[in-house]
Amino acid sequence: MDGKVKWFNAEKGFGFIER
Repeated sequence: MDGKVKWFNAEKGFGFIER
């Protein structure tokens, strides 16, 4: 796993880890 984290809608604090 690369461990890259992409963030979307920082206001809601939503994000996911991209493999």
